[in-house]
Amino acid sequence: FFQAEDGIRDVAVTGVQTCALPIWVNAIAPDVTETPQVPYSQWLTEADRAMDEAWRTLTEGAAGHKLTLEILQRKFTVPLAANGVARFSFKELCGQALAAADYLALARSFHTILIDRIPRLKPEHRNEARRFTLLIDTLYDEKVRLVCSAETAPAKIYAEGDNAEAFRRAVSRLMEMQSADYFEGGAETRASAAVK
Repeated sequence: FFQAEDGIRDVAVTGVQTCALPIWVNAIAPDVTETPQVPYSQWLTEADRAMDEAWRTLTEGAAGHKLTLEILQRKFTVPLAANGVARFSFKELCGQALAAADYLALARSFHTILIDRIPRLKPEHRNEARRFTLLIDTLYDEKVRLVCSAETAPAKIYAEGDNAEAFRRAVSRLMEMQSADYFEGGAETRASAAVK
């Protein structure tokens, strides 16, 4: 997780990991009342740069292209795909009416998914939180690697609201997905099934 509250650390220290590159930016999210150590806009720039570097590393420098998947006779656009890796914004994956079949098709098409700019969700964002929980459950079950940037730590993404209790399971899975065992486990199987 590239998270606004933690900061940026050099990726070369431990290399790319699952749901979190070990890259931090010592910044504080905009809704925190304390004075930020790094302005939020600077954090976004640094997190975006780190995500771009993760993309280049994971795709071995491929530029990527738009890809359309057909899911239950519907077309689903992947904005950026290359070498079994797909990249989305949080809004593209969780801000629209997607369902389990969509997430399962993604998980079976890509061995690694990057999600940019996961926001801190308020109680009125229950639908986005529910979709995010479903997405994480699906990626976890299918052993898909996840690299993402987030405004805050996983436990604070959706701390209160409808289904916040169910979201805690997603947080637990996100934490496990950061382990080297998860990241390396099943990589060969995922790679052979991934869309190029």
